[in-house]
Order: sequence, then C-alpha cells, then structure tokens
Amino acid sequence: MSHELRTPLNAVLGFSEVMKAELFGAHEVAAYKEYSEDIHSSGRHLLMLINEILDLSRVEAGRYELKEESVALAHVVDECRHLLDMRAKNRGIEIVEALDDALPRIWADERALRQVALNLLSNAIKFTPQGGVITIKVGWTSAGGQYLSIRDTGPGIPEDEIPVVLSSFGRGSLAQKKRRRGQRPRAADRQRAGGTARRRVQTAFKGPRGDRSHCHSPARTGDERAASAQS
Repeated sequence: MSHELRTPLNAVLGFSEVMKAELFGAHEVAAYKEYSEDIHSSGRHLLMLINEILDLSRVEAGRYELKEESVALAHVVDECRHLLDMRAKNRGIEIVEALDDALPRIWADERALRQVALNLLSNAIKFTPQGGVITIKVGWTSAGGQYLSIRDTGPGIPEDEIPVVLSSFGRGSLAQKKRRRGQRPRAADRQRAGGTARRRVQTAFKGPRGDRSHCHSPARTGDERAASAQS
C-alpha cells in the first residue's frame, strides 16, 4: 500500500515543484505560480497524512514515536489557513486571523500539530454557513504557554453530543446530515492527534452558537527544549 500511494504522489510533487520553480519558463498568468505552490504544499501534506495512516496502528497501541522539534505555531497555523483559503472563499466565508508572530517556538511534533490545525479549520469551514466568519487566534495562555483558538459562526455542537463526537467512532447529528464529499476528520481524530503528544494538546468545544475550539501547548518553549537537549 505504501508504494502504491507514494509513487503517484511523488509524481505530483515532482511536477508541481517544476511548475513552482518555473524551470521551463515564467507563467504568463501569475496566479498559476501560486496555484502550483498550493498543489505542492497540499501534496506534501498528503504525504504526511499517508505516513500518519501507516503509523495508525502504533498510535492505537500507544507506541507512536513523536518527532518533536522547535516549531513556530503561528507559522504552521497560517500555512494551514492558506491551504484551505480557496475552499472558504468558494463558500463566501471570511477568515479573520489574529496571530502573534513574535511568539517563541514551541516543542512539538509538527505533523501532529499541523493535522490538528487542519482538522479544526476544515470542520469550521464545513459547518459554517455561507457568509459566515471564522476567527483564528494564536497567542499566550495565562500559564505562559501558547494556544490556538478557532471560532466559527455555525450551528455549534449541542452540549449533550460533545461526548459522542469525542468518541472513537462518534459523529454528531449535524455531521450525519451534512455528509458530503466523503468522510471528514472527526473531533476524536483531532483529540487523538493531540493526545499523542502526551496530552500536551487539549481541545475544548463550545456550543450551540458556533464552535470555539482551543488547543494549548505547554509553557516551555522549543528553544529551551532544544538548548536542554544539547547540554
């Protein structure tokens, strides 16, 4: 399965890299260069997802090995927003960002962190009606850590359904009604991705007037962890 998935994906990555670098000449339309960059970024993320799927058995068995490194949370979140920006525009949804670029790096598994952000944002877009607003914030927590907050103006998750959507195979009543374009990542998947980081990521949901999801990182920064690892 690994070979069958990665071979065509490597072709997508290779050709999009050629187009992005304009190796055979500049694009006549500037937007094409941006689109090729989006294709390449999406392909890279898909490759990471394939690797994650192949590691799923390790996650379920509690033997998933984190590849922690110094990560800029605001940068990761902004990249995720850029990947899904076109989807939001097609539905007339406005995305408002309030990212603190001066935040220090955190110590985390970037792939798991990126997946949490993408899952939260893609579900916010999915359940926000046309003309709605999604607000993304990245900043300091009161304990000195960092947080990611994504708030939408959708119908929200009823309080009595939160335990259901956080279960392994749970799906809320609204999600069952709005199934389209295949399966979407569930809240349980977001929690599992965060949970692999030894519970360093916590997610909370608020309803019924829209959802507000929070992910928190510990207070210790990536630069401090890197320094201690080298000492």
